[in-house]
Amino acid sequence: MSIRGRITDSNISEVLHPEVQRLDLRSCDISDVALQHLCKCRKLKALNLKSCREHRNSITSEGIKAVASSCSDLHEIYLKGCCSVTDEGVLALALNCHLLKIIDLGGCLGITDVSLHALGK
Repeated sequence: MSIRGRITDSNISEVLHPEVQRLDLRSCDISDVALQHLCKCRKLKALNLKSCREHRNSITSEGIKAVASSCSDLHEIYLKGCCSVTDEGVLALALNCHLLKIIDLGGCLGITDVSLHALGK
């Protein structure tokens, strides 16, 4: 499902369905609040949260941890520009999403070698 730019924290629950497998939220004005709603999308395989702006501060490790704990079948996640995501969020993905093959962390300034080692295991 591609709904780039039209989804917000207040309307995301209206478009989500438990059978959604791919979700493109690039350029959408969302935060961790919206990511909490993804808990009902347990079949989610690909999630794009790339920011077309220089930096997206509204998505943090707390939101990523919520996604990781609910969407364990995740294969791809794109976090480019989500500069508030830290090792804590990436570690949750590494621990819960064993099928994860693609992760874009460009511009995630809080990521250290700890995350890279966890993803490599």
